[in-house]
Amino acid sequence: MRITAEDYRETSLERANTARILHKAGRYAPAIYLAGIAVESLLRAYIIREGGEVDTLHDMDQLLRRPNLRGYVPHASIAEIDTWLGEVRSRWNNLYRWFSEQRLRTEYRRLKLNAGV
Repeated sequence: MRITAEDYRETSLERANTARILHKAGRYAPAIYLAGIAVESLLRAYIIREGGEVDTLHDMDQLLRRPNLRGYVPHASIAEIDTWLGEVRSRWNNLYRWFSEQRLRTEYRRLKLNAGV
């Protein structure tokens, strides 16, 4: 089955919306996981749109290193986008889908990422 750039883009919007709903409800573990999937889906859409291929791994760092990704970001916004993506990388791990709310809170405290949560 072939997944198109548009499929990934639509998935990104849906997952981001669901993450917002879960976050408002205090369901942080699934909200964080789905927010990461939303970002990953958007990155995959850009890669495919440029004619590239993506594997099935959920390696955010690998996706961010793909060539031509910065071509979609206005030069003046690159530093800001890098900051946001750094936040995503520090707070998202594909393994979090297996974490309970309590386990995720413990992990975030351990990593000192729990400010404001």
